[in-house]
Amino acid sequence: MIRKFFRIVFGGFFIVLFALNAWGDQIVTATLHEEPKAEQPQKSMWCVGLGIAAEYTDLQAKQKDDFAPLGTVEFSNREQTTKHFQVAPSLEIGRTLLEDFYVGLLFSWHLVNTDTGNQRSSFRTNYSLNHKFRLLHYFDILLKIGYFITPSTLIYALVGPSIARWSHTTMQNVEFGGNAFQPIDDIFRMTRTSVGLGLGLGIAYAATQNWIISLDYIHHFYKAATASQIMSVTENIGGMIVPRPPGTVSKKISPSHATIALRVTYNFCC
Repeated sequence: MIRKFFRIVFGGFFIVLFALNAWGDQIVTATLHEEPKAEQPQKSMWCVGLGIAAEYTDLQAKQKDDFAPLGTVEFSNREQTTKHFQVAPSLEIGRTLLEDFYVGLLFSWHLVNTDTGNQRSSFRTNYSLNHKFRLLHYFDILLKIGYFITPSTLIYALVGPSIARWSHTTMQNVEFGGNAFQPIDDIFRMTRTSVGLGLGLGIAYAATQNWIISLDYIHHFYKAATASQIMSVTENIGGMIVPRPPGTVSKKISPSHATIALRVTYNFCC
């Protein structure tokens, strides 16, 4: 399924890229055959850029669960959030058209490896479950379409697929005398690779012919994942650990995140 999705995405991207390339060649050729004018004929240029970005990520995971078979009071929707700084490399291949338009593909890999911290859902007595979401890494393939508002300033839109690797863990927490510890009977952990969509806007400035500084905002949405498992827990009753009957619990996780990136790129153009 994922391979078919990427064949369709890559095929569509490159069809658009080659169509714009052919369109640019036709217009440039027509321009060169026009009667001479005072201005220089406009040009079309291919560029390959290597970049590095400093990023600020606002990570969010929506959790919808049902732990009622274990005796939980809270079971419904909850959100887990955190913020994180990271550095991400990128590769960009694109072309200017008539000095006013730009189209390209932006590839980037992002090592996040951070979690939202423990979020608690209470039981009827003095024990609870802790939930933790972790985003490991993600990879973007974004179509970039822009317009030069000045000869050195580009505004652009970004859209394309994103692949994220993440995990979500639920475990027990028991309290004795206010001191928490975890005599874990069972852990409910799900790990997934999700395919999603990245949408964003940005602005880029050419400090020199080769050095580009850009600032963009991208929001990522990923397909929700659902899992269920038979889980066992224990309960503290009068200072004694008493096992509860196991039950089938379930949870649905919907990851998303927003990223602000300041990127420096070195372009090789021809």
